[in-house]
Amino acid sequence: MKIPNKVIGVSGVAGAGKDLFYTILSRYVKCKRYALADKLKLEVNPFCKRHYKIDLFNCNREEKESIRDLLVFHGTHKRKLTDGKYFTRELNKIIKKDIKNKELDEDTLIVVTDIRYDQYKQDEIYWLKKLMNGTLCHVSQYEMKLLEGKSRKTKVFRPPVNSEEEREDPKLKAAADAVIEWPTIEGNMIEVEKKLEGWVHQFIFEEGLANYIIDKENYLRDEE
Repeated sequence: MKIPNKVIGVSGVAGAGKDLFYTILSRYVKCKRYALADKLKLEVNPFCKRHYKIDLFNCNREEKESIRDLLVFHGTHKRKLTDGKYFTRELNKIIKKDIKNKELDEDTLIVVTDIRYDQYKQDEIYWLKKLMNGTLCHVSQYEMKLLEGKSRKTKVFRPPVNSEEEREDPKLKAAADAVIEWPTIEGNMIEVEKKLEGWVHQFIFEEGLANYIIDKENYLRDEE
């Protein structure tokens, strides 16, 4: 699909900070969030609300984890029927509609916060890089721990939550154009976001996103 917008895809295991990356990025650059899994949630949400009293668009992490296997099952089946193209095709429709309805300007950065698969020949990585001419940013979160038999602390990364993530995440990280490894930060979200801003600022600089900065004059002055 040919569009004028620059596209950024974000990958990483569950809880690594993909949405957090977007939240911080959106404070400084003109961008719009999209997610491949939003279509999955729309399809499964009526069932989850009826049978489990869980609203997928308004639930906490514990509730989401309790039905993760159901989401993976539905998503895997849809992907299998289309060689991995189902959710990218659906997102193409949404983006085209937003452009047609003038809800997405060509000077707005598109950020897809859940690139998860490189399983099929034309999977999400292919869609992002080849069809959308996009950039992939991989996000991972770590803690510094002293492991048995070691004299120095080492990075211990947040592990994948299931076999799908265990299989796909190394491929996604290897294919990434930018890699962010940030530490686990304790505190409220305001404190966490403030301490992690530096990684996002570096991404903005290295990926040449200056044209998308909302308040360029003040941003550049703050970075000096």
